[in-house]
Amino acid sequence: ATTGGAAIACDALKYDPLSYSQAWHSSGSAFHSRCPTIGPSCATDCSGLVNIVLYDLYKNDMDENTYGEVADTVNFKIIPFSQVKPGDFIQPDPGHVEIIESIQGKSINTFGAHQGGVAQADQVGPLTGAWSDSPNNVYLRYIGQGSSGS
Repeated sequence: ATTGGAAIACDALKYDPLSYSQAWHSSGSAFHSRCPTIGPSCATDCSGLVNIVLYDLYKNDMDENTYGEVADTVNFKIIPFSQVKPGDFIQPDPGHVEIIESIQGKSINTFGAHQGGVAQADQVGPLTGAWSDSPNNVYLRYIGQGSSGS
């Protein structure tokens, strides 16, 4: 079984068929209540996706937005780029978060809920090389309920 941050990165992949909508932002339990079958008729936003994945894996039913994630020192720890691993999170700006899938040098490959108004396949899913290490990025690790806390 995959554990730790890698489990976060792997669990997120099953949400590739979702659509993007800020109106659907919710906790994990609310999302699953509204959308028992994952598909394009279901939607979430970037921080909603983080909430869903953490609920799936750790039954931590948070309803955080990006600002809440940075402020929540019980569930998240800000880490330097040198410590980033798959399953950590990148906030390239205060209003957006992505789940880190892999790092190649300073290039960061992610999975996230990106944007509406484009073809559904491009609304939620992987981004290869879209981000690179920058002093403006905030990197977060989940340390809350059920995690190894490291």
